[in-house]
Amino acid sequence: MKKYLLILLTVLILTGCSQIKENNYIDDLPEPEYTLDIDEGRPQTITPSLYYVNLQTGKLDVESRNLIIPEGMAVEEVIVRTMLVGPAAYEFYIPCEGLDLDYIEKTGSLLNVYLTGKQLSDSEKFYSACCLSESVIEYTSINYVSVFFNGSALSINGEPVGPLSRIDADVESLYKELSSRYSSDRPGGRSSTQVISVDVPLYFPSNDGRYILSEVRNVILTKGSYIQGILTELVNGPKYNFSLLQSMKNDTSWIRDIEAEYDEGLRQLTIHTGHNPFYNEGYIDMVDASSVFYSIAGLIPDVNSIIFDTGDSGQVFLTRSNTRKYLGNNITIFTADSSLRSVRSSLITIECQNAHLLTRRLRALLEYYDSDTPVDISPEALIGISLDGSICIVNMKRAFYDSMGRFNDQQISVLLQSFVNTLVQDSRIKSVLFLCDGERIDLIGRNLHLMYPIIPNVGIIS
Repeated sequence: MKKYLLILLTVLILTGCSQIKENNYIDDLPEPEYTLDIDEGRPQTITPSLYYVNLQTGKLDVESRNLIIPEGMAVEEVIVRTMLVGPAAYEFYIPCEGLDLDYIEKTGSLLNVYLTGKQLSDSEKFYSACCLSESVIEYTSINYVSVFFNGSALSINGEPVGPLSRIDADVESLYKELSSRYSSDRPGGRSSTQVISVDVPLYFPSNDGRYILSEVRNVILTKGSYIQGILTELVNGPKYNFSLLQSMKNDTSWIRDIEAEYDEGLRQLTIHTGHNPFYNEGYIDMVDASSVFYSIAGLIPDVNSIIFDTGDSGQVFLTRSNTRKYLGNNITIFTADSSLRSVRSSLITIECQNAHLLTRRLRALLEYYDSDTPVDISPEALIGISLDGSICIVNMKRAFYDSMGRFNDQQISVLLQSFVNTLVQDSRIKSVLFLCDGERIDLIGRNLHLMYPIIPNVGIIS
């Protein structure tokens, strides 16, 4: 952690608040040097608005910063790590300053942020989560942020808050409203109010059954019956995302008969169902079980592990360490059709922890071509990929270009455009330069010149 803080502090000192201007003039592009190592590119500069609490007003205020994205690090991680260092302005603060970032998980429009360190009060956790969520959501495509403090989901007075979206009201007023809603010291408080409306992060298997993906939706939950409410939503299946699968049978009768035990010392929840709710008979699939763990532990505070006991089908012990490998994220790739006349977009799911890497995005495209394609391309054809300003430089082996020798210029152009359109899904990229074994390509096919970067041609997308 100290290494990251030193890097970020050095970057802030060196960059200050100067304006960054890109040089996209093609003739100024330097001749790159390459090795057989995969290179995620030179550090990129971003200028996000970071939200901190203003000491004078108690509301969120903006501090604009120039940040460098180190090699292989997600933008969201850099923003969070920078905020944990603290603001530059003396009148700003964030209660979680000095805490360590354990890791982040980006799955669809939801970002999970795991912080470790000193204990904070409910208000300090809430203010910190609001600062982090506002900063990340404004700059990225994220819609919801869940912040976990020492492994526990965000809560107020022991009641779940759920993931945060953009804040319409000021943070102080919002905290007072939620704190009053969850208070047991007033008429109509926790003891008498039976239901709450909360955004719930629900997880379902992806369409290939290999990963789980999130779907956040607003749910009415009964206090004291949160587990039953979450399981009911899982049984009902995904509501908005048609690429997700329903892992549980469409039968909620067993839910009212479950027995739940909680060990406060171990922060362990045991759920006895006496019934296998999954479509798999005789055993518990870890992907299905992971969707249950992430849905419950993603909302209910102080749940570090779950024992899910289904009776005859056995029981499974679930923690983040043995379930997070099943967490996925969607990326869009563009693949050429069988005639190589147009490209079409395909939404595929890959492992969450590598989804932000350019190399992983490109390898996903190569894996598609290696398995179901009119061309002979494999992931081993990729030598390296790097960034120079807004130009993505893709270095491929000669066999990649030789495999296209039987196609005409139009077909080759479409195939290359599938790479270009896939890579420009990363907002940093505007064009792609192809290299062959580290060298510029003069001519491919009969009349195609690849000496200069290629911009995306959206007209060929079907």
